[in-house]
Amino acid sequence: MVTSGKVLLDHRKSALTAGTSLIIMTLAAFFSYGFVHESLLVQGDASTILENVISQNMLFKAEIFGWIVITALPLFVIRFSALSVTASLLRKEAPNPAPL
Repeated sequence: MVTSGKVLLDHRKSALTAGTSLIIMTLAAFFSYGFVHESLLVQGDASTILENVISQNMLFKAEIFGWIVITALPLFVIRFSALSVTASLLRKEAPNPAPL
């Protein structure tokens, strides 16, 4: 099977986009869940949690933003990959009809 250079570049671009998105999601998850979530929550003490959220409002907003990034990036990768695959399929020549 012969693969054109343009198709290989499209696959490379899709792979780099997916890989970069995974790294960004990993960092956002580490920040949102590993750092912020653990620093705001106190097990079994709701009033302290509320005080932490009120006193560290920007940190709480950063956590929410991190969760939005974690949720939105996979949707972006799926859309980007679907567009890339569709474009590569459209570039291929239509098969010759079978002789009668």
